[in-house]
Amino acid sequence: MDSGEDQHRYERPDNAALLQRRCAEKPGLAGGRVVLGLHAFVKGWIVTFGVWSVVTLLVAVADEIASPGSWALTAWGLIVMVSFLVALFVGSPVALLLALILRQVRKQLLHVVAFAVVFAGLTAGAFFMLAPVMQADFVLALAAVVGISAGVGRASIIRNVNP
Repeated sequence: MDSGEDQHRYERPDNAALLQRRCAEKPGLAGGRVVLGLHAFVKGWIVTFGVWSVVTLLVAVADEIASPGSWALTAWGLIVMVSFLVALFVGSPVALLLALILRQVRKQLLHVVAFAVVFAGLTAGAFFMLAPVMQADFVLALAAVVGISAGVGRASIIRNVNP
């Protein structure tokens, strides 16, 4: 039969072992990487597209109020449908690639800034290359809305990633 001291040791682990188990690194955080799961990615995409949709709707409504008979509100539905496809087939891969590149960066604020800057820059660059006749202030405003939407979308998942 075990002595009382041995029995006590098996029933209650010592504090050092208990603290080591509680404070050990979580699996998947080896090397201090920031990992986006599927839930976080989908949530970020939905928030990003939602912010984009709401801001463009507000701009269309403001244009409709400022100039009655404007076609902005009518065109908004078409714009949202096209931007949905662009966000799905262009924005998603770019976001995944950017998340992979930023995996070693543990500061979440840098991720938010990077998403905003990269998406704003890609939008401005794409519009200046594909439609050089467009007014620069319109393209920059569009790029700013895309960048802010991407930044807000990335900020919305800060608590959903493994920091």
